[in-house]
Amino acid sequence: MKLIVLAAGQGTRLRPYTNNKPKCLVQVQGKSILDYQLEACDRLGIHDQIVIAGYKQEKITRKGLKKIINTRFDQTNMVSSLFCASDFFDDDIIISYGDIIYSDCVLEKLIDSKYPISVVVDQNWHELWKLRMENPLSDIESMKIKENLIVELGRKVSCLEEVEGQYIGLIKVRKEFLSSLMTFYKSLDRSKYYDGNDFDNMYLTSFIQLVIDTFNNVSPILIQGEWAEIDSVEDLEAYSKADYINKNINSNL
Repeated sequence: MKLIVLAAGQGTRLRPYTNNKPKCLVQVQGKSILDYQLEACDRLGIHDQIVIAGYKQEKITRKGLKKIINTRFDQTNMVSSLFCASDFFDDDIIISYGDIIYSDCVLEKLIDSKYPISVVVDQNWHELWKLRMENPLSDIESMKIKENLIVELGRKVSCLEEVEGQYIGLIKVRKEFLSSLMTFYKSLDRSKYYDGNDFDNMYLTSFIQLVIDTFNNVSPILIQGEWAEIDSVEDLEAYSKADYINKNINSNL
């Protein structure tokens, strides 16, 4: 099993912390976001670790860590970054956004999943969103589940009834499905727009929705918290004030 961390972006909402380093190296209570992820994987036996880097990539120096450069990081989005690592799609892969922290318990549930594609979904998302922002609906996306399959995610919502959980940016794809996933990706029309974005800037949620619509094989791994997204300076301040990381993540390592 391999870890692939998508960490090529510029992290503009975390400036000035990202003025001189990539988002994944921002410190959260004395440790970088990337180190939280790599150490969790080490504890659970995932030692084949890859980071897709771009912005300030030279700052990422970790012994044993494979680094793949998305040279077009400033012109592309996460789907393009992910497929920069396609040469390494020869085992089960864990795909992680570069700006999230999660407990060992969350990662262990994902590792144990036997579904072709598994997506971690927080059913207790509202508690985290209330901590981060005054109006949770301003930033939340749809998540609809039917018969243990995700049927919709990533859409803008107008009411909480459309949100059965929050996609956290942590995915597992089984080795047996990777060839089909690659073939599907290559078959997509590069001249089309996907949820308002051109092919190179397609959101990963948009790509997952296309996979759902085509294969109907994406399953939720349900959790109740024990993770955090570090997307802005306000997130850092809110987590520090509430001691959120220690109480909800470090205490469950």
